[in-house]
Amino acid sequence: MKEGTGGDPFGDDPIDDQPPEDDPGPDTGATSAMTTTSTSAESKSGSASASGEDDDRDQNDDGLPWAVQRNSVKSGREMVQFYLREFVQERETDFKRDVEAETGYETYLTDVREAAYLVAMKHPEEVAELLDEWGCEYV
Repeated sequence: MKEGTGGDPFGDDPIDDQPPEDDPGPDTGATSAMTTTSTSAESKSGSASASGEDDDRDQNDDGLPWAVQRNSVKSGREMVQFYLREFVQERETDFKRDVEAETGYETYLTDVREAAYLVAMKHPEEVAELLDEWGCEYV
């Protein structure tokens, strides 16, 4: 076996998992695929309810928040890959900063992405409206 081929390709990626430096600047690498994650529990039990009810998977039996009890940012998550246009990738950096300004603390991009996705799931009518604007009904 060649040297270096036995590594874990899905192990923690320190670049994506670490909070940004003080001024990370926009991502200049134009990647055609971005990854987002979903919880394993959610993928096994179905999607979150459309009514927006709180999900008790956000805390463990001790009442600790999920983000505090996990071992790493990827704990309990499965990788899901999807494609984004360049302007969406560029806006993601600003969106993350805006979220951090609201919360008052730095957070992982993976957490921001998953939270944004869950919020969108509570507003399917807005998602449907945007899809109509994009002309998805004609494809």
